[in-house]
Amino acid sequence: MFYTLDQRDTAEPKFVRREECLQCHASPATLGVPGLLLRSVFSGADGVPQLQAATFATGHSSPLKERWGGWYVTGTHGDQRHMGNVWFKDKDHPEQLDLEAGANVTSLKDRFNVTRYLTPDSDLVALMILAHQTRLHNLISRVNWETRLPLDQEASMSESLGVQAATWSASTRDRIYSAVEKLLRSMLFTDEIPLEAPVQGTSAFAMEFNLRPLAPETRSTGR
Repeated sequence: MFYTLDQRDTAEPKFVRREECLQCHASPATLGVPGLLLRSVFSGADGVPQLQAATFATGHSSPLKERWGGWYVTGTHGDQRHMGNVWFKDKDHPEQLDLEAGANVTSLKDRFNVTRYLTPDSDLVALMILAHQTRLHNLISRVNWETRLPLDQEASMSESLGVQAATWSASTRDRIYSAVEKLLRSMLFTDEIPLEAPVQGTSAFAMEFNLRPLAPETRSTGR
């Protein structure tokens, strides 16, 4: 569920539930459950997307050429191309982007005042991790949904029949297992798009990410 927190100084700050967010954040793009959206769009120079043109939900299975439209991206990626760092010049033909102008950008200093932000980078490796995490979070929510709903339906059916089910029915098991299988495959990157050239970010993100300690329950016990 989505909430907002007023950014003004108030005596009693509180989170406000925002049902209207679900107009976009509970759709096929979020796997039919309330979730996160990572979109790539054809953007104008003012940052406003041309929504009449195609938009792309971004995940680790998305082709690089459909990623990061409307985003700043720093890093090198060889002869692969993406939609970041550029905007359309012809409103009637927003798909005509100069992808070369946005390729292999390693600094944004000539595009805007980077000193106003916490980092001067928009590291493409971090953006790739974000794409994976976003879809993974939605799949976790989907598994939650596809577990609770059939179990509740089965319990209601058993109650109406006056019986107590000892095990899951075949249909309940199939629904849960199907959702879990999709989650597992995503966790293992089985549908990740192959990269055609090496990619490298412009910050210490990749190094710091690799140095993060595993949670205690995932560490090897040596037994």
